[in-house]
Amino acid sequence: MDKKTLLSGVMLACMIGVILLAMFSKLSLIVGVDNFSFSLSHCLLPLLGSLFGVTGCFALFSSLFAVRFISGALHFAYCGVPTLCASLAWTRYARLLNLFIPAVAMILFVAHPVGSQAMAYACFWFIPMIIALFKLNNRFFTALASTFLAHAVGSVMHLYVVNSMTPAAWMQLIPVVALERLIAAMGMYVVITSAHMLLNFVVHAVKSKQYKRSESVLH
Repeated sequence: MDKKTLLSGVMLACMIGVILLAMFSKLSLIVGVDNFSFSLSHCLLPLLGSLFGVTGCFALFSSLFAVRFISGALHFAYCGVPTLCASLAWTRYARLLNLFIPAVAMILFVAHPVGSQAMAYACFWFIPMIIALFKLNNRFFTALASTFLAHAVGSVMHLYVVNSMTPAAWMQLIPVVALERLIAAMGMYVVITSAHMLLNFVVHAVKSKQYKRSESVLH
């Protein structure tokens, strides 16, 4: 088994466990959406992009979409589009998407009658663009870009589909968004860094065992 395959297995096992636990960790209610909360699982699901790439992410989230549609649980907040976009930040097309998605989201947000009166809210979406332009490629900045891609897409969907908030309400959410997205980015960073550390530990242990076996054979 090569290191890349082992990495995928270790990271997948770690993330599935953490995501299952995180589903019960509610951070806050999503304003304007009844009976739906922002949980830590929404912070960590985007990491699947680092395992499956673009094609895998589309296949995975399409499957989830189909299951929810068939079960009658489909709601715009559950359809997974923001999370799908966030997962793409962990793929090889991240730099392009970190520029394109926020730019489109800002245009759509400002073009809306309500959004045009709360333009400061959309300034959050400059963050992924700055990360892309300055090629800030470490794990924390990737996580930060990822969570703001989800935020940009989710906010625009909320604005156009629900349209239940006033400009003042959008503006009041700015400090809440800042805290939530920082927690999300830190959560992703801790999980993926821990997975890599565990992988290195496993690889080192396996190599040490193989070395001892080879020594015993020689002697």
